[in-house]
Amino acid sequence: MPRTPADNQRIKDERRAAILAAARSVFVRKGLAAAKISDVAAAAGLSHGLVYHYFSSKEAMYAGLLEALFARATVELEVLAGDEGTPLERVRAFVVQRLERFSAEPEMFGLVMQAFLHRDALPSSTLAALQNFAALSMSAMTKTLADGQRRGDFVEGDPAELAAALLAVLHGLAMARSVDLELPRPLPNVALILRLIVSGVS
Repeated sequence: MPRTPADNQRIKDERRAAILAAARSVFVRKGLAAAKISDVAAAAGLSHGLVYHYFSSKEAMYAGLLEALFARATVELEVLAGDEGTPLERVRAFVVQRLERFSAEPEMFGLVMQAFLHRDALPSSTLAALQNFAALSMSAMTKTLADGQRRGDFVEGDPAELAAALLAVLHGLAMARSVDLELPRPLPNVALILRLIVSGVS
């Protein structure tokens, strides 16, 4: 029986996902500068030419990985800035999501760091997505902390400065996990992190 258009699209989607999964492992191991499309093809078990059919360059693969990451993380930011639950509950849920992500995918933040180091090699659309995500993170956290301050949930102070401090803590933890993938490094619990911003906690 000949394949239907839906079958063809499913196969393409599965193959593209397999290439990106292989690319992620190669980029984490070798870095963007040293990685080659042939490395990704070997890791995916596909021919060099077939990989080129899906991605014109290793930079395009890298952009695909980052854009998929930003898409997932943007959904989390929308929850943070939403109106379901109190500001404290939303911040706590956001921190829990981030810690779970660091444990499950410690290499992903390393890919983001490489993007900053090799920004000239990436498409302008990917750099724009990177900058937009950073701005959305600050905006969502600042707004939520300001809302919580009005309720008395969070400590006093400039909410943008508090947002920058909290995000810096989370970024630092992610960086430590991505650099020392084989070194046991326990993540602090949520309550310990929230002590930075929660009112009435000493």
